[in-house]
Amino acid sequence: HLRSLFVATRLFSIHQILGVHPSIPRPSFFTQRPLIRLITTTPNSVCWQCQLPCVNPFLCKSCHVVQAPPIDLNYFEIFNLSPSLEIDTSSLEKKFTGLQRKLHPDFFHNKSRLEHEYATNNSSLLNSAYQTLKDPLLRVLYYLTKKGVIIGEEDSTFTDPELLMEILESREAVEEAGLDDLHKIKEKNDVSLKNAFKEVQEADQKNDLVAAKQAAIKLQYLAKLAEEIYDRLPVGR
Repeated sequence: HLRSLFVATRLFSIHQILGVHPSIPRPSFFTQRPLIRLITTTPNSVCWQCQLPCVNPFLCKSCHVVQAPPIDLNYFEIFNLSPSLEIDTSSLEKKFTGLQRKLHPDFFHNKSRLEHEYATNNSSLLNSAYQTLKDPLLRVLYYLTKKGVIIGEEDSTFTDPELLMEILESREAVEEAGLDDLHKIKEKNDVSLKNAFKEVQEADQKNDLVAAKQAAIKLQYLAKLAEEIYDRLPVGR
């Protein structure tokens, strides 16, 4: 089962539907990961300052100097997690907090310009990785990207026209729905979101990337509908 993160302040989010709690009040389904200008290093290379072997990708254990961001590592590897559609988000949060405590640029304002720049870029990289992995939808899209499956925001390769029409009709209904109807649409969409996530998992287990992509596109459309329902629901109702 998906694990919990934090407590939400709004009634609805995809995290709650899939069995986790969001760390922010409003879910962001199509977050653009920041473009970071990085001076990079390869994990297990030598420290740029003391020239001793550096096993830790972020900090040299010999001279304790911040290293260049290790963009050779994928987001799962940054937190020492196995690539998976389902992760322990409590463990992810703890690892993120621990790394940020060591690498936040505010702790390096008295250091050299280069070390402060490395800390700033490492902090940005950590934030990007964390924001992606803690969100179920973004995690799915990123995980599939690592397998060579690229999905746009509203991918036109969706092959289930009946479901697509149903989603589009629901999105139109949301605009005019009263509170009771909104809750009915939400309940139905909640079930669809859970099922779509399971479909991605099952396709991945079979290594069926075509089916996994279709299920992920479905999840993406349903998440967009969820976001529109969320916008219409009053706070606390």
